[in-house]
Amino acid sequence: MAELQNIHKRCLDEGHKLEIVLVTLPFDGNYDPASFFNLMKQSALKNPLSSSWLAFPFNDKICRTLWRLYHCYERDQLIILPNGSRPGDLWGKHIATVYGIDAYPFTRDIIIDRKVNEIRSVTLEQLLGDSQTVDLRNKNVLLYLDYPRFGSDCEYPYKILDLDYDEFKVKYPGSEVFYVPLGPIFRSEYGGEFRKCATKWPILPSEMCTSLKKHIYGNGCGFSTLITIGKDGKILSRSAQYNQPSSDSSVYLFDDTLVAEILHDLEKEICETCE
Repeated sequence: MAELQNIHKRCLDEGHKLEIVLVTLPFDGNYDPASFFNLMKQSALKNPLSSSWLAFPFNDKICRTLWRLYHCYERDQLIILPNGSRPGDLWGKHIATVYGIDAYPFTRDIIIDRKVNEIRSVTLEQLLGDSQTVDLRNKNVLLYLDYPRFGSDCEYPYKILDLDYDEFKVKYPGSEVFYVPLGPIFRSEYGGEFRKCATKWPILPSEMCTSLKKHIYGNGCGFSTLITIGKDGKILSRSAQYNQPSSDSSVYLFDDTLVAEILHDLEKEICETCE
C-alpha cells in the first residue's frame, strides 16, 4: 500500500492522469463479503492515501469476476450458482457435496470439453513460431518446462522420465525434446546430476519461453512440468510427468491422456473440497 501511494503521488506530481481504485476481493476466508467490504472501507478512510482513491462499491458478481481473473490458475476451477436466493460457491462446494460433480448447472462432459478445447486450440506454431517448427513437423515433441525457484524439487519430472537426451532419442525415434527454463538455468540449489543432464537437451531461446509462459503457464505457476505435443502439432498432455511408464507401451508419453488427466483433477478437487 505504501509503495502504491508513492507511485500515485509521483504520477500526480509529474502531471500524469492516474486514479487508483480499491477493489476488495473478500473470498479467501470465512467472511461475509458485504461485511468484509464495510470493514475495509472504514479502515481505508483512516488512511491518508484513501483521500484521493475511489473505493469500488461492493458488487458480488463483479468482485468475484475480478477475483477469478486475479487468481486465474489457482482459483475458479468450478463455480456453481444454485437456484433461488442463496449465494453461489466459488468452488461449487455445496452442490458438489450434496449432489456430486454431475449436478446442475454443470455437467462433467461440458467442463472436460471446454478444458480440452482450450488446450487443444494451442498449436506448436503458436508456441514456438512458424520459423522454428519447420524441422519439428511430423515429430512428437516433449517440452520440459522448469521453474528453478523450487530448488531440488525441479528434478521431479526428470526423475520420472529417468532418461537423458540420448536415451530419449533412442526410445522415441522421430521425437524431439526441449528444455524450457522459466528462470535462471543454473542456481546453487540445483542438483549437480540434474544440471548435467538438462544441459544435454536443446534449450529454447528466451523469446520462445515467453510465448510458452503466455499460452500454457498463465500467472505464477511455480513448478516443473512435461508437455507432450503430437505429430499433428496439437498438445497431447499438459502434465506428462504424472503418467508413469507402462511396461507394455513404449510410447506412453505421447498417448492422448488429456481427458483422463482432467477427470482426475476434477475428482481430486471435489474430494479435497468435501473433506
